[in-house]
Amino acid sequence: MAAIVVSGIFIVFLGYNPVQVYSNIISGALGSKIRLKATLLEMCPLVITSLGILVAFKMKFWNIGGEGQILMGAFAATYVALFVDWLPKPLVLPVMFIVGFLTGGLWGVIPAFFKARFGANETIMTLMLNYIATQWVTYLQYGPWRIPA
Repeated sequence: MAAIVVSGIFIVFLGYNPVQVYSNIISGALGSKIRLKATLLEMCPLVITSLGILVAFKMKFWNIGGEGQILMGAFAATYVALFVDWLPKPLVLPVMFIVGFLTGGLWGVIPAFFKARFGANETIMTLMLNYIATQWVTYLQYGPWRIPA
């Protein structure tokens, strides 16, 4: 509530009506079937990431690498979808889920290893790994996995 009030004061200083601004935010996110669907589509990965990172935070391990872990999991799941064509069709989605889950988890083990072995700062490690994962997926997207057309 304090954040809403303080933000409202800031919005007033910008010359806008905070009630109208907040109303527009809610309407923009939930105002129609398409907007609600888009909000839920964006919300799902964020909720799943926050639930996964909650475990690390409870252990006082400051993992801010959820984005990179999701990207690497998505990379592995996409690899299965694109290149594992010998797999029976009913097994494709479960295997994609398992491979993506394990790959994202392994990406999170990297900073844990360096923290345990060398005392590295896990916040910096997980942040840097986000950038590596982003660059890797971008490379694949615009490089080898790009559709020629």
